[in-house]
Amino acid sequence: MESTDGSRAEGTNGAEGVTDEVGDAARTHVTEDQVGALGLELTPTHVADRFIRTIKDSAVRSSS
Repeated sequence: MESTDGSRAEGTNGAEGVTDEVGDAARTHVTEDQVGALGLELTPTHVADRFIRTIKDSAVRSSS
């Protein structure tokens, strides 16, 4: 999805965010509020995953 300034978000691993096609398809089945709620539901999981990955990567680098 595009940000308010028209740019597209790119993840730290180089992966592009949700495409416009996926966003449009989602909106045919749910409301904009529901799409936003889903994003808010997934955000803590994503943050926890990134935190755990960072800890594991640091542990691997320090043990080598």
